[in-house]
Amino acid sequence: ARPWLARILALAYHSSAPQLALVVIALVAARRYTRLDAFVRRGQRQGVFRSDLPAAWIGLTLMHLLLAAAEAVR
Repeated sequence: ARPWLARILALAYHSSAPQLALVVIALVAARRYTRLDAFVRRGQRQGVFRSDLPAAWIGLTLMHLLLAAAEAVR
């Protein structure tokens, strides 16, 4: 989906600095988490998600649930 990311990861993998790949992955994950956090907070304001639980907890729980579901399908 993101050819620039694939190129950077391939370059980092084949270079002498594989930790660059981890930095790129962390940056992409942080961006996605920011979007997920905004989604959860909006849902809390609208009454879709519980407002007595921290948005970060709901977001991480949702993310891990989706990852577990994907792993179960494989």
